[in-house]
Amino acid sequence: MEIRKKILEFLDRNLVLEKDIVKEVRESINDLNKQQLIWIYNVLVDLDNKQTKVLQDKLQETPWFFTEMEISVWKDIYEEHIKEESQEKEDIEKILKDQLF
Repeated sequence: MEIRKKILEFLDRNLVLEKDIVKEVRESINDLNKQQLIWIYNVLVDLDNKQTKVLQDKLQETPWFFTEMEISVWKDIYEEHIKEESQEKEDIEKILKDQLF
């Protein structure tokens, strides 16, 4: 498989790197020379192996880890949604007050 495709695959399943870094690598991948690609690939392989090991260890310790993680993500999404809805409600109330008084 082409090294660029493998790099993108590793970036897709990455849980460690910041989004900005992943975005930068994605955007610059076509501008990199073979040596740079190999270096990035090796770093990502190492990171992926470590990430996999940590997840395997965590699953041994807590078999329901992914369920807990999913619940946590949904909770965060729900809280953000409530926050946005509350802000929208406040904005509407302010507009109404400004128009009525």
